[in-house]
Amino acid sequence: MTGAMTGAMTGATTGARNIVAFTGPNRNGILGVQSARFLELVRPLGFAGHVIDLLSPDAAPRIARLLDEGVAFAWGYAGVGARLRRGEENLWTSAEVPFVSVLADPPFWIAHNHSVASDWVVNGYVYADWLDFQRRHVRSAQVSGLLPMGVLPNPDRAAIPWARRPVAMAYVKTGSDPARHLAHWAALPVRVGTALREAAAILLDQPTGDIVRVALSTFRALGLHVEGNGAMLHGMLRELDLYVRAERATRVARALLPLPVEIHGDGWEHLSAEAEGARARFRPAFHAAGLDPFFATCRWLVNASPNLSTGAHERVLRGMAAGCAVASDLNDHARAHLARLPSHRGFEWNDPDLTDRLADALRAPMEPEALEEGVRHVERHHDPLGFVRAVAELADVARAGAAFAALVPEAA
Repeated sequence: MTGAMTGAMTGATTGARNIVAFTGPNRNGILGVQSARFLELVRPLGFAGHVIDLLSPDAAPRIARLLDEGVAFAWGYAGVGARLRRGEENLWTSAEVPFVSVLADPPFWIAHNHSVASDWVVNGYVYADWLDFQRRHVRSAQVSGLLPMGVLPNPDRAAIPWARRPVAMAYVKTGSDPARHLAHWAALPVRVGTALREAAAILLDQPTGDIVRVALSTFRALGLHVEGNGAMLHGMLRELDLYVRAERATRVARALLPLPVEIHGDGWEHLSAEAEGARARFRPAFHAAGLDPFFATCRWLVNASPNLSTGAHERVLRGMAAGCAVASDLNDHARAHLARLPSHRGFEWNDPDLTDRLADALRAPMEPEALEEGVRHVERHHDPLGFVRAVAELADVARAGAAFAALVPEAA
Protein backbone atom coordinates (compact mmCIF):
# COMPACT_ATOMS: atom_id res chain seq x y z
CA MET A 1 0.00 0.00 0.00
CA THR A 2 2.82 2.41 0.83
CA GLY A 3 4.43 1.86 -2.57
CA ALA A 4 1.10 2.37 -4.33
CA MET A 5 0.49 5.54 -2.35
CA THR A 6 3.89 6.96 -3.18
CA GLY A 7 3.41 6.12 -6.85
CA ALA A 8 -0.01 7.74 -6.94
CA MET A 9 1.41 10.93 -5.47
CA THR A 10 4.50 11.19 -7.64
CA GLY A 11 2.90 13.09 -10.50
CA ALA A 12 1.02 15.51 -8.30
CA THR A 13 3.99 16.37 -6.10
CA THR A 14 6.70 17.19 -8.68
CA GLY A 15 9.08 17.36 -5.75
CA ALA A 16 6.88 19.38 -3.38
CA ARG A 17 6.30 17.75 0.01
CA ASN A 18 3.55 19.91 1.53
CA ILE A 19 -0.11 18.86 1.39
CA VAL A 20 -2.65 21.42 2.57
CA ALA A 21 -6.22 20.83 3.75
CA PHE A 22 -8.60 23.75 4.23
CA THR A 23 -11.48 24.11 6.68
CA GLY A 24 -14.00 26.79 7.46
CA PRO A 25 -17.02 27.07 9.74
CA ASN A 26 -18.31 23.59 10.61
CA ARG A 27 -20.27 22.07 13.45
CA ASN A 28 -18.25 20.59 16.32
CA GLY A 29 -14.92 20.86 14.49
CA ILE A 30 -15.46 17.68 12.48
CA LEU A 31 -13.77 18.84 9.26
CA GLY A 32 -10.59 20.01 10.97
CA VAL A 33 -10.27 16.86 13.07
CA GLN A 34 -10.86 14.55 10.11
CA SER A 35 -8.50 16.49 7.83
CA ALA A 36 -5.68 16.40 10.39
CA ARG A 37 -6.06 12.66 10.99
CA PHE A 38 -6.05 11.83 7.28
CA LEU A 39 -2.95 13.96 6.75
CA GLU A 40 -1.14 12.06 9.51
CA LEU A 41 -1.29 9.02 7.23
CA VAL A 42 1.07 10.61 4.70
CA ARG A 43 3.72 11.69 7.21
CA PRO A 44 5.55 8.31 7.09
CA LEU A 45 5.76 8.72 3.31
CA GLY A 46 7.77 11.92 3.67
CA PHE A 47 4.99 14.47 3.23
CA ALA A 48 4.08 17.27 5.62
CA GLY A 49 0.37 17.84 6.16
CA HIS A 50 -1.06 21.22 7.10
CA VAL A 51 -4.64 22.10 8.08
CA ILE A 52 -5.54 25.76 7.57
CA ASP A 53 -8.72 27.26 8.98
CA LEU A 54 -9.67 30.05 6.59
CA LEU A 55 -11.16 32.00 9.51
CA SER A 56 -7.80 32.06 11.29
CA PRO A 57 -6.00 35.43 11.21
CA ASP A 58 -2.77 33.76 10.10
CA ALA A 59 -4.38 31.85 7.20
CA ALA A 60 -3.15 34.15 4.41
CA PRO A 61 0.52 34.28 5.48
CA ARG A 62 0.58 30.52 6.05
CA ILE A 63 -0.80 29.88 2.56
CA ALA A 64 1.76 32.23 1.03
CA ARG A 65 4.64 30.60 2.93
CA LEU A 66 3.61 27.08 1.97
CA LEU A 67 3.21 28.02 -1.70
CA ASP A 68 6.70 29.49 -1.64
CA GLU A 69 8.02 26.23 -0.16
CA GLY A 70 6.06 24.13 -2.66
CA VAL A 71 2.66 22.47 -2.30
CA ALA A 72 2.08 19.02 -3.79
CA PHE A 73 -1.68 19.53 -3.78
CA ALA A 74 -4.44 21.00 -1.64
CA TRP A 75 -7.92 19.84 -0.80
CA GLY A 76 -10.93 20.89 1.20
CA TYR A 77 -14.16 19.27 2.33
CA ALA A 78 -17.21 20.87 0.70
CA GLY A 79 -14.87 22.74 -1.64
CA VAL A 80 -13.63 25.04 1.14
CA GLY A 81 -10.57 26.80 -0.29
CA ALA A 82 -11.36 26.07 -3.94
CA ARG A 83 -12.35 29.66 -4.70
CA LEU A 84 -9.42 31.46 -3.07
CA ARG A 85 -8.07 34.35 -5.14
CA ARG A 86 -4.68 35.83 -5.86
CA GLY A 87 -5.50 39.22 -7.25
CA GLU A 88 -8.03 38.75 -10.04
CA GLU A 89 -7.18 35.09 -10.61
CA ASN A 90 -8.08 31.84 -8.89
CA LEU A 91 -5.23 31.06 -6.49
CA TRP A 92 -4.72 27.50 -7.74
CA THR A 93 -4.65 28.65 -11.37
CA SER A 94 -2.13 31.33 -10.48
CA ALA A 95 0.06 28.98 -8.41
CA GLU A 96 -0.39 26.01 -10.79
CA VAL A 97 -1.15 23.76 -7.83
CA PRO A 98 -3.91 21.11 -8.00
CA PHE A 99 -6.86 21.53 -5.63
CA VAL A 100 -9.35 18.73 -4.95
CA SER A 101 -12.81 19.62 -3.65
CA VAL A 102 -13.93 16.66 -1.51
CA LEU A 103 -17.71 16.79 -1.80
CA ALA A 104 -19.95 14.72 0.47
CA ASP A 105 -22.96 17.07 0.71
CA PRO A 106 -25.65 17.80 -1.91
CA PRO A 107 -24.55 20.27 -4.61
CA PHE A 108 -27.73 22.26 -4.06
CA TRP A 109 -26.46 23.31 -0.62
CA ILE A 110 -23.51 25.38 -1.91
CA ALA A 111 -23.75 25.04 -5.67
CA HIS A 112 -21.02 27.57 -6.49
CA ASN A 113 -18.41 25.34 -4.82
CA HIS A 114 -19.26 22.65 -7.40
CA SER A 115 -18.48 24.93 -10.34
CA VAL A 116 -15.15 26.74 -10.02
CA ALA A 117 -13.62 28.42 -13.06
CA SER A 118 -10.17 26.86 -12.84
CA ASP A 119 -8.48 24.05 -14.73
CA TRP A 120 -6.53 23.35 -11.53
CA VAL A 121 -9.60 22.60 -9.39
CA VAL A 122 -11.18 19.15 -9.70
CA ASN A 123 -14.30 17.83 -7.96
CA GLY A 124 -14.18 14.56 -6.02
CA TYR A 125 -17.58 13.17 -5.01
CA VAL A 126 -17.96 10.72 -2.14
CA TYR A 127 -21.48 9.75 -3.27
CA ALA A 128 -22.55 9.04 -6.85
CA ASP A 129 -25.90 10.76 -6.10
CA TRP A 130 -24.17 14.13 -5.93
CA LEU A 131 -21.95 13.59 -8.98
CA ASP A 132 -25.05 12.68 -10.97
CA PHE A 133 -26.88 15.81 -9.80
CA GLN A 134 -23.90 18.01 -10.66
CA ARG A 135 -23.68 16.55 -14.17
CA ARG A 136 -27.41 16.97 -14.78
CA HIS A 137 -28.20 20.27 -13.09
CA VAL A 138 -25.00 22.19 -12.28
CA ARG A 139 -23.08 21.14 -15.40
CA SER A 140 -19.72 22.33 -14.16
CA ALA A 141 -16.94 22.49 -16.74
CA GLN A 142 -14.58 21.05 -14.12
CA VAL A 143 -13.18 17.57 -14.31
CA SER A 144 -15.05 15.45 -11.74
CA GLY A 145 -14.65 11.97 -10.33
CA LEU A 146 -15.69 9.69 -7.50
CA LEU A 147 -13.73 9.24 -4.28
CA PRO A 148 -13.97 6.26 -1.93
CA MET A 149 -15.09 7.00 1.60
CA GLY A 150 -12.14 6.40 3.89
CA VAL A 151 -12.80 5.52 7.54
CA LEU A 152 -10.04 6.04 10.07
CA PRO A 153 -9.46 3.18 12.54
CA ASN A 154 -10.75 3.65 16.06
CA PRO A 155 -7.76 3.32 18.42
CA ASP A 156 -10.02 2.61 21.41
CA ARG A 157 -12.25 -0.08 19.93
CA ALA A 158 -10.68 -2.95 21.92
CA ALA A 159 -10.37 -1.04 25.20
CA ILE A 160 -13.71 -2.26 26.63
CA PRO A 161 -15.28 -5.61 25.69
CA TRP A 162 -18.63 -5.05 23.99
CA ALA A 163 -20.72 -6.71 26.72
CA ARG A 164 -19.19 -4.42 29.38
CA ARG A 165 -19.45 -1.14 27.51
CA PRO A 166 -21.24 1.37 29.73
CA VAL A 167 -23.51 2.97 27.07
CA ALA A 168 -26.17 0.52 25.92
CA MET A 169 -27.34 2.60 22.96
CA ALA A 170 -26.48 6.06 21.65
CA TYR A 171 -27.86 8.40 19.01
CA VAL A 172 -25.39 11.15 18.05
CA LYS A 173 -27.29 13.60 15.91
CA THR A 174 -28.05 17.31 15.70
CA GLY A 175 -31.79 17.89 15.94
CA SER A 176 -34.00 20.23 13.94
CA ASP A 177 -37.69 20.98 14.35
CA PRO A 178 -39.58 20.01 11.17
CA ALA A 179 -42.37 22.44 12.10
CA ARG A 180 -40.02 25.38 11.59
CA HIS A 181 -39.54 24.41 7.96
CA LEU A 182 -43.29 24.04 7.41
CA ALA A 183 -43.88 27.47 8.95
CA HIS A 184 -41.37 28.97 6.54
CA TRP A 185 -43.05 27.29 3.59
CA ALA A 186 -46.41 28.81 4.61
CA ALA A 187 -44.93 32.26 3.95
CA LEU A 188 -43.73 31.35 0.44
CA PRO A 189 -45.75 32.02 -2.73
CA VAL A 190 -48.68 29.60 -2.87
CA ARG A 191 -47.44 27.47 -5.76
CA VAL A 192 -43.94 27.14 -4.30
CA GLY A 193 -45.18 26.21 -0.83
CA THR A 194 -47.69 23.75 -2.28
CA ALA A 195 -45.00 22.09 -4.42
CA LEU A 196 -42.72 21.63 -1.40
CA ARG A 197 -45.52 20.26 0.80
CA GLU A 198 -46.75 17.80 -1.84
CA ALA A 199 -43.23 16.54 -2.59
CA ALA A 200 -42.56 16.19 1.13
CA ALA A 201 -45.76 14.18 1.65
CA ILE A 202 -44.60 11.66 -0.95
CA LEU A 203 -41.06 11.46 0.44
CA LEU A 204 -42.23 10.91 4.01
CA ASP A 205 -43.80 7.65 2.86
CA GLN A 206 -40.67 6.42 1.10
CA PRO A 207 -37.45 4.79 2.29
CA THR A 208 -34.27 6.79 2.64
CA GLY A 209 -32.88 7.77 -0.76
CA ASP A 210 -32.31 10.50 -3.30
CA ILE A 211 -35.09 13.11 -3.22
CA VAL A 212 -34.43 14.82 -6.55
CA ARG A 213 -36.51 12.64 -8.91
CA VAL A 214 -39.62 12.84 -6.71
CA ALA A 215 -39.15 16.55 -6.14
CA LEU A 216 -38.83 17.49 -9.80
CA SER A 217 -41.68 15.26 -10.97
CA THR A 218 -43.93 16.76 -8.27
CA PHE A 219 -42.95 20.30 -9.19
CA ARG A 220 -43.65 19.62 -12.86
CA ALA A 221 -47.05 18.08 -12.08
CA LEU A 222 -47.98 21.42 -10.53
CA GLY A 223 -46.78 23.30 -13.60
CA LEU A 224 -43.63 24.50 -11.87
CA HIS A 225 -40.54 24.01 -14.07
CA VAL A 226 -37.50 25.26 -12.18
CA GLU A 227 -34.68 23.24 -13.74
CA GLY A 228 -33.49 26.20 -15.81
CA ASN A 229 -33.24 28.56 -12.85
CA GLY A 230 -30.33 27.41 -10.69
CA ALA A 231 -31.16 29.58 -7.67
CA MET A 232 -34.79 28.43 -7.61
CA LEU A 233 -33.94 24.77 -8.20
CA HIS A 234 -31.21 24.66 -5.58
CA GLY A 235 -33.20 26.66 -3.04
CA MET A 236 -36.31 24.49 -3.28
CA LEU A 237 -34.31 21.25 -3.15
CA ARG A 238 -32.37 22.51 -0.14
CA GLU A 239 -35.60 23.35 1.67
CA LEU A 240 -37.02 19.92 0.91
CA ASP A 241 -33.79 18.13 1.82
CA LEU A 242 -33.50 19.83 5.20
CA TYR A 243 -37.16 19.20 6.02
CA VAL A 244 -37.07 15.47 5.21
CA ARG A 245 -33.81 15.09 7.15
CA ALA A 246 -35.30 16.91 10.14
CA GLU A 247 -38.42 14.73 10.03
CA ARG A 248 -36.35 11.53 9.76
CA ALA A 249 -34.03 12.50 12.61
CA THR A 250 -36.99 13.49 14.80
CA ARG A 251 -38.94 10.28 14.16
CA VAL A 252 -35.91 8.20 15.09
CA ALA A 253 -35.35 10.25 18.25
CA ARG A 254 -39.02 9.96 19.18
CA ALA A 255 -38.89 6.19 18.74
CA LEU A 256 -35.92 6.09 21.11
CA LEU A 257 -37.57 8.02 23.93
CA PRO A 258 -38.94 4.90 25.75
CA LEU A 259 -35.52 3.17 25.60
CA PRO A 260 -32.37 3.55 27.74
CA VAL A 261 -30.57 5.65 25.15
CA GLU A 262 -28.20 8.60 25.27
CA ILE A 263 -29.10 11.21 22.63
CA HIS A 264 -26.15 13.54 22.04
CA GLY A 265 -26.54 16.77 20.10
CA ASP A 266 -28.05 20.24 20.02
CA GLY A 267 -31.41 21.17 18.56
CA TRP A 268 -33.77 18.76 20.36
CA GLU A 269 -35.82 21.35 22.23
CA HIS A 270 -38.88 20.53 20.12
CA LEU A 271 -39.03 17.10 21.82
CA SER A 272 -38.64 18.42 25.37
CA ALA A 273 -42.34 18.06 26.27
CA GLU A 274 -42.46 14.47 24.94
CA ALA A 275 -39.20 13.66 26.73
CA GLU A 276 -40.64 14.23 30.21
CA GLY A 277 -40.61 10.87 31.97
CA ALA A 278 -38.79 9.20 29.07
CA ARG A 279 -36.00 6.70 29.66
CA ALA A 280 -33.83 8.33 26.99
CA ARG A 281 -31.51 11.07 28.18
CA PHE A 282 -30.46 14.10 26.13
CA ARG A 283 -26.79 15.04 26.37
CA PRO A 284 -24.70 17.92 24.99
CA ALA A 285 -23.07 17.73 21.58
CA PHE A 286 -19.56 16.32 21.29
CA HIS A 287 -16.54 18.06 19.90
CA ALA A 288 -15.43 15.90 16.99
CA ALA A 289 -12.24 14.86 18.79
CA GLY A 290 -14.35 13.06 21.38
CA LEU A 291 -16.46 11.01 18.98
CA ASP A 292 -14.20 8.00 18.48
CA PRO A 293 -13.50 7.55 22.23
CA PHE A 294 -17.23 7.81 22.91
CA PHE A 295 -18.20 5.33 20.19
CA ALA A 296 -15.82 2.83 21.78
CA THR A 297 -17.91 2.97 24.98
CA CYS A 298 -21.19 2.13 23.18
CA ARG A 299 -22.76 -1.24 22.46
CA TRP A 300 -25.30 0.06 19.94
CA LEU A 301 -25.07 3.17 17.78
CA VAL A 302 -28.30 4.40 16.15
CA ASN A 303 -28.16 6.48 12.99
CA ALA A 304 -30.44 8.50 10.71
CA SER A 305 -28.96 9.13 7.25
CA PRO A 306 -29.03 12.00 4.77
CA ASN A 307 -31.12 11.72 1.60
CA LEU A 308 -28.80 9.52 -0.44
CA SER A 309 -28.94 6.08 -2.00
CA THR A 310 -25.46 5.20 -3.24
CA GLY A 311 -23.35 4.93 -0.11
CA ALA A 312 -23.23 4.33 3.61
CA HIS A 313 -23.43 7.26 5.98
CA GLU A 314 -20.18 8.02 7.78
CA ARG A 315 -21.57 7.33 11.28
CA VAL A 316 -22.62 3.80 10.27
CA LEU A 317 -19.08 2.98 9.19
CA ARG A 318 -17.42 4.74 12.13
CA GLY A 319 -19.71 2.85 14.48
CA MET A 320 -18.68 -0.50 13.01
CA ALA A 321 -15.02 0.58 13.07
CA ALA A 322 -15.46 1.23 16.81
CA GLY A 323 -16.69 -2.32 17.34
CA CYS A 324 -20.29 -1.19 17.83
CA ALA A 325 -23.42 -2.84 16.60
CA VAL A 326 -25.20 -0.29 14.42
CA ALA A 327 -28.91 0.26 13.78
CA SER A 328 -29.60 2.58 10.87
CA ASP A 329 -32.20 3.38 8.24
CA LEU A 330 -31.89 1.44 5.00
CA ASN A 331 -31.08 2.86 1.59
CA ASP A 332 -30.19 1.02 -1.63
CA HIS A 333 -26.51 0.76 -0.69
CA ALA A 334 -27.28 -0.67 2.75
CA ARG A 335 -29.62 -3.28 1.32
CA ALA A 336 -26.96 -4.38 -1.16
CA HIS A 337 -23.83 -4.22 1.00
CA LEU A 338 -24.64 -4.07 4.72
CA ALA A 339 -27.70 -6.30 5.17
CA ARG A 340 -25.60 -9.46 5.49
CA LEU A 341 -23.47 -8.06 8.34
CA PRO A 342 -24.66 -9.43 11.69
CA SER A 343 -23.59 -6.23 13.51
CA HIS A 344 -25.79 -4.07 11.27
CA ARG A 345 -29.54 -3.82 11.96
CA GLY A 346 -31.42 -1.99 9.22
CA PHE A 347 -34.82 -0.36 9.66
CA GLU A 348 -37.29 1.72 7.67
CA TRP A 349 -37.23 5.17 9.22
CA ASN A 350 -41.01 5.66 8.86
CA ASP A 351 -41.93 2.29 10.40
CA PRO A 352 -44.78 2.89 12.90
CA ASP A 353 -43.30 0.10 15.07
CA LEU A 354 -39.80 1.58 15.09
CA THR A 355 -39.55 1.63 18.89
CA ASP A 356 -40.18 -2.13 18.96
CA ARG A 357 -37.59 -2.70 16.23
CA LEU A 358 -34.95 -0.75 18.16
CA ALA A 359 -35.88 -2.45 21.44
CA ASP A 360 -35.41 -5.84 19.74
CA ALA A 361 -31.97 -4.74 18.59
CA LEU A 362 -31.05 -3.58 22.07
CA ARG A 363 -31.94 -6.98 23.53
CA ALA A 364 -30.20 -8.96 20.79
CA PRO A 365 -27.06 -10.89 21.78
CA MET A 366 -23.95 -9.99 19.82
CA GLU A 367 -21.02 -12.36 19.47
CA PRO A 368 -17.49 -10.92 19.24
CA GLU A 369 -17.03 -12.49 15.81
CA ALA A 370 -20.13 -10.66 14.53
CA LEU A 371 -18.65 -7.34 15.62
CA GLU A 372 -15.27 -8.22 14.11
CA GLU A 373 -16.98 -8.92 10.80
CA GLY A 374 -18.22 -5.34 10.80
CA VAL A 375 -14.72 -4.05 11.57
CA ARG A 376 -13.27 -6.14 8.74
CA HIS A 377 -15.91 -4.85 6.31
CA VAL A 378 -14.86 -1.27 7.04
CA GLU A 379 -11.16 -2.08 6.80
CA ARG A 380 -11.64 -3.92 3.51
CA HIS A 381 -13.90 -1.42 1.74
CA HIS A 382 -13.09 1.94 3.36
CA ASP A 383 -9.30 2.06 3.69
CA PRO A 384 -8.35 5.58 4.88
CA LEU A 385 -5.05 5.57 3.03
CA GLY A 386 -6.97 4.58 -0.09
CA PHE A 387 -9.02 7.76 0.30
CA VAL A 388 -5.89 9.94 0.49
CA ARG A 389 -4.38 8.06 -2.45
CA ALA A 390 -7.54 8.73 -4.49
CA VAL A 391 -7.37 12.45 -3.64
CA ALA A 392 -3.75 12.44 -4.84
CA GLU A 393 -4.80 10.71 -8.06
CA LEU A 394 -7.45 13.37 -8.70
CA ALA A 395 -4.78 16.01 -8.08
CA ASP A 396 -2.79 14.34 -10.89
CA VAL A 397 -5.89 14.53 -13.07
CA ALA A 398 -6.17 18.28 -12.37
CA ARG A 399 -2.55 18.75 -13.41
CA ALA A 400 -3.11 16.78 -16.62
CA GLY A 401 -6.31 18.71 -17.36
CA ALA A 402 -4.49 22.02 -17.03
CA ALA A 403 -1.76 20.75 -19.36
CA PHE A 404 -4.30 19.69 -21.98
CA ALA A 405 -6.06 23.06 -21.72
CA ALA A 406 -2.75 24.80 -22.45
CA LEU A 407 -2.07 22.54 -25.44
CA VAL A 408 -5.57 22.71 -26.92
CA PRO A 409 -6.95 26.11 -25.81
CA GLU A 410 -9.79 26.09 -28.34
CA ALA A 411 -11.25 22.99 -26.59
CA ALA A 412 -11.58 24.79 -23.27
